Amino acid sequence: MVDILDFEALKERAAVPNFNPGRLAMPTPNLDPVAYQPRPLTRLQSMKPGAKAKYAREWEQGRQAYEQAVAAWHAAEAERLRHMEAAKAAHDREVAETAERLARQHAEVEAFRAAFLAGEREAILDYFHLVLERSNYPDDFPQQFRLAYLPHNKELVVEYELPGYDAVPTVRAYTYVQRSDSINQTKRPDKERRDLYKLVVSQVAIRTLHELYEADTPRYLESIVFNGYVDTVNAATGKPEQPYLVTVRAYRDRFLDRDFSRLNPENCLQDLSARVSTRPEELKPVPPVLKISEVDDRFIEEADVLGSLDPRQNLMELSHAEFEALIMNLFARMGLKTHLTRSSNDRGVDGVAIDSNPITGGKVVIQAKRYKGLVPAAAVRELYGTMITEGASNGILVTTSWYGAKAREWAEGKPLKLWDRQNLLHLLQEYCEIEAKVVPPEHWSDPTPDPHGTEDHDRDE
Repeated sequence: MVDILDFEALKERAAVPNFNPGRLAMPTPNLDPVAYQPRPLTRLQSMKPGAKAKYAREWEQGRQAYEQAVAAWHAAEAERLRHMEAAKAAHDREVAETAERLARQHAEVEAFRAAFLAGEREAILDYFHLVLERSNYPDDFPQQFRLAYLPHNKELVVEYELPGYDAVPTVRAYTYVQRSDSINQTKRPDKERRDLYKLVVSQVAIRTLHELYEADTPRYLESIVFNGYVDTVNAATGKPEQPYLVTVRAYRDRFLDRDFSRLNPENCLQDLSARVSTRPEELKPVPPVLKISEVDDRFIEEADVLGSLDPRQNLMELSHAEFEALIMNLFARMGLKTHLTRSSNDRGVDGVAIDSNPITGGKVVIQAKRYKGLVPAAAVRELYGTMITEGASNGILVTTSWYGAKAREWAEGKPLKLWDRQNLLHLLQEYCEIEAKVVPPEHWSDPTPDPHGTEDHDRDE
């Protein structure tokens, strides 16, 4: 199967049904005037005294009833036509809205195609996301992954979640015994199960690399770093962790110069100088070739704001960029490896810190917000969503203001830290020996979200 993503297949299709008015298409039955007239008198009946006068009265009554019925018929027919016109108008609106929605969606696909062919980084990442999402795996395989792309050296970094050891069945076969009407189980030997799991780990790695390279017809990729990990809980600490079981940097030409229908995945990885866990069933980790958190090209050089600060610096007088750099300087003083992101493409991340502690450490996303009033709970939810998207282990929201009960309640139990004004000033004094202050200018107004989900950081400056 060729893994090239068909852009045309991404376009939604919708059959437009014909207008079917149903019962509304059936006109109101016509009236029979004869049904409203009395039966004509026979010659014998007409000779009876008063018969003709009675007949005349009945005929007039029938005429009036007929006229009333005709008026009701016209009203019913008009109502039917109104309902049918309304149904036709609703159908036409639905058809037009569907056509408009499809036109928009098709235009988005075409814009995506154009951006991809133009080599835009985000489009390239979206393309390879879609390629991997189409992979067909057993139901109990997680298929969660993170991607980062480095345009300058045409390298894609993939962090891919592998199935756990329990994905390999403990039973090798089931046998039905007719005499006892029962099913016997043949247990899979432990060594066979371990070997199978190691093979699964290798197969997922090779398959993922092959799918990505095969789909890369414009040759945006010259190398791929694949890190396969398991999402688990450390039994000793009770904390979540993601040990890497396989890691490899595969270069295009060397990787593709193989007969994939005949090769052995484990030998292939060995030939590619991959690091593969010797005991993957025990989640024995290997050091990754390269982590996404270490190569994200949103990172920029941090300014040394701490060195230029006045000892009684008012933090509200700093520019937004200076405040972000200050926060990252602070984390660096606290012993973390920090990266400041470009404000034009930070995707809700002001900075990233890498905590090297093997147990509690990991990637930490940081948002710095200068507020005068209460920080809304929505800002905390936004940070948590960003943390999940980034695949980080922790998130920290730093503000010059304070948090209310709703924000702190929402963050409770989640890997989030909310640092308010007092925390910030205390840490600046402890780690940087700076007694800063927070005095908002009179004209200050807190940032508000814009329609695109980012804040107008600089409208106060």
